[in-house]
Amino acid sequence: MLKYATKKQSKEIYAHFRGNKAWFPHIRKDYLERMIAAENVIYQDGIVIIYKRYQRKNKVGTSKTTAQKDDVMLHQILNVRPGSGKAHKILQTFFKMMNAPVWLTVRKSNSHAIKFYLKNGMKKVGITAWLNGSMPGLVFRYDQ
Repeated sequence: MLKYATKKQSKEIYAHFRGNKAWFPHIRKDYLERMIAAENVIYQDGIVIIYKRYQRKNKVGTSKTTAQKDDVMLHQILNVRPGSGKAHKILQTFFKMMNAPVWLTVRKSNSHAIKFYLKNGMKKVGITAWLNGSMPGLVFRYDQ
């Protein structure tokens, strides 16, 4: 079983995101604290996963991909100790723990993350974009 982040760990986790501002410029302290309070943040072995379970059907990205009620959106995953080999194990355990399809979006330019998601059994299922279409992205899905 994975460990949920605690309120006491919020400052430490936030510092990790600030240290990776190039990929996570949008993470705010209040957002992180709300997600921790809702038990939507996993923090174990230097891996942070922020996620949310959908309460209703939701369109994902700009293509015709739709997540169903109870599917999971993985909002952020951060490995604070790259090269430790822990990220694969934690992500696979997360998939099993969720017991539902898991979705995520990623910048198209983030080739390192894309390789990681493909290696972990996720499939590219659509496209998306941010900043009025100037930042293209991809939609991935993992099915149980």
